[in-house]
Amino acid sequence: MSRCVFRLVAVVLMLGVWVPAVRSAADPGRPVAVRVWPGGGITVETFWDLHLGLRIGEANRGGLPRAVDGAFGPDDTTLVIDCEANQSTPTAGPVRDGHAYSSNAVTVTRLNPAGRGDPGAWVLVRVDGARIVDLSGADARALVAVLGSGLSVPEGLTAADLLLMPTDADAVQLDVLAQHLSPRIAVLMPGSTVERVGAATVTRVAHNTVAVSAAAGGLDRDRGHPRWVQPSDQPWSMRDELARAFAQKEAANAASRAVFAPLSVGQMDFVPGNGTHTPRWNPEHMDSTERRFFSRIYHSVDPEIPVMKRRPRQQPERYTPAHPGWTGAQEARRMQRTQAYSRRFAYLLESEPTVPGTPASVRSNRLFKSPVGLLALMARHYGEHTEYVRAKMALEHWPER
Repeated sequence: MSRCVFRLVAVVLMLGVWVPAVRSAADPGRPVAVRVWPGGGITVETFWDLHLGLRIGEANRGGLPRAVDGAFGPDDTTLVIDCEANQSTPTAGPVRDGHAYSSNAVTVTRLNPAGRGDPGAWVLVRVDGARIVDLSGADARALVAVLGSGLSVPEGLTAADLLLMPTDADAVQLDVLAQHLSPRIAVLMPGSTVERVGAATVTRVAHNTVAVSAAAGGLDRDRGHPRWVQPSDQPWSMRDELARAFAQKEAANAASRAVFAPLSVGQMDFVPGNGTHTPRWNPEHMDSTERRFFSRIYHSVDPEIPVMKRRPRQQPERYTPAHPGWTGAQEARRMQRTQAYSRRFAYLLESEPTVPGTPASVRSNRLFKSPVGLLALMARHYGEHTEYVRAKMALEHWPER
């Protein structure tokens, strides 16, 4: 098993923004979680379940959901974290000319435009098509002075999807920064007492997560007037009943992954003589079902999270695999990433939303009337389809490898 590593690469940056080449465009349907922790630490958690840490130290490291895959420190210039589909853990290396990273890559760049302003004030994160700018560790007065001097702001720092504002900024400074940088979402750090910025009211939330995605770029067309949010530095805590239901669903998913993980490509593509689906169809169906239902719920509460509509064809003869060359282990890792996604944004279940847009016959089912009911359905769904695959493995002509 490969070891998760990352490499810092020093580059000279003045008015441009260095971005590694990416083999394919990022999927704009992949939401990103930006989370704030005690002591001013930030994590950025991606749909591919890559975790980036900004200013993560001993004071806040112990409270994280898991260890970060790469930490961007005060003396670092550039960081790239990547993970290929066939890798069990994230890997990275020196940035090489002509090397293309996968569409899952997270890149971090520190800018000091034209050698002016507060060093380290400009931190740009690119992931899944979204741009996140972190100014939370900067000096607000210095930033406002630099912007007021007529400096041309580097491309990539303006019109960001999300901007973390300086911790010490007052309402006037926040308004100036927003007018110059035009983010869609402006985040105030915990501890700020600002309640209004210009004509906008700051929305305070009782947890530490703000969702953002490139797919939601059209939601706030007037980028000169961002949505202002102030998270807490404490994660959301599930009530006991919901926590038990999540644990049961995740246990059923883990049991299912254990069955698929050892299977080869040939075994995943085994065509039963009884006309039923290949084993591969089952994890794809189970995974897309969870993504579809939970993304619809989450989107109904926070439009930053796009609805994930893709699902495999129901009829075996019309089914086309999403990833025909994947082994069972790769399919299992995709299932695990979906589990992380559902839990990451579970704070949106606080208001007990139900699955929107489903037929009346489905809405009347008690399993869809609450998140706990839906979680119970998902647990049962994983168990049923896993048993279907176990039955296929006992059929005649099941390949040995």
